[in-house]
Formats: sequence, structure tokens, C-alpha cells
Amino acid sequence: MIQPNEIQTLEQLPKAVFRLFREIDDVKYLIRNMIQQNEQSADRWMNVDQLIEYLPGKPSKQTVYCWVNSATIPHHKPSQGRLAFRKSEIDKWLGIETLVYNSDLDDEDNKPLLPKSACGATISRKGGYK
Repeated sequence: MIQPNEIQTLEQLPKAVFRLFREIDDVKYLIRNMIQQNEQSADRWMNVDQLIEYLPGKPSKQTVYCWVNSATIPHHKPSQGRLAFRKSEIDKWLGIETLVYNSDLDDEDNKPLLPKSACGATISRKGGYK
């Protein structure tokens, strides 16, 4: 990285500019790689245990199975019979914009929640389960 005190004469300026361009190219390369890795991981498949680890609040297996049975959470069941969850679909599901308020809570705790599933478990916008 170029330090401001490195450039003391005008003759040093072209070399410093060249180094800056090279550093910018390095940063662009790193950003492209990070974006590519993120896109590749966005569509990875998860099993139930991986889903539980991924979800904020770490819901129980029983809660996840209840969400599956009530079609609350996006899931797939390939021919092998094991549940599979696509990360991109789960990310979209976590970002649901439709919110409700739980009237059972005190006014100060009246925070927006996603609708209750058939299981009775809800997920708050902060990611915790109640």
C-alpha cells in the first residue's frame, strides 16, 4: 500500500500511480472471487441438521418437522426420502416482509413476528424463536 510520505518528487508520481492501479486490480480480483463464492454457496443444499445450525435461534428438529408438515418452510423431498433445504430459498423465507403482531405479548414486548405455524413456534425479525 502506498503511503502519502512515499511520494516526495514528481518523478516518483508515475510509479506510485502504477502501484495504485495494481492494488486496485488486486482488490477487484478479491471482490470478484468473494462474489463468486457467495453465489456458489447461495444455492447449496442443507439437511435438517445443517438447516438448524444455519437458522438464527437454532430451532429444534421437532419445530423444523412441524414447519415442513404445515408447509411453512420451503423444502424438498427427493426420491431418497430425506428432507433437503435450498439455502437461497431459506434466505428468501427468512426475509419475508409480511409481519404480524402477537397480541399475547406485553406492549413493550409487542415486536413484529412472522405468523405462527401449526406448531405454535414463531420467528421474530431478529431471528429468535418463541
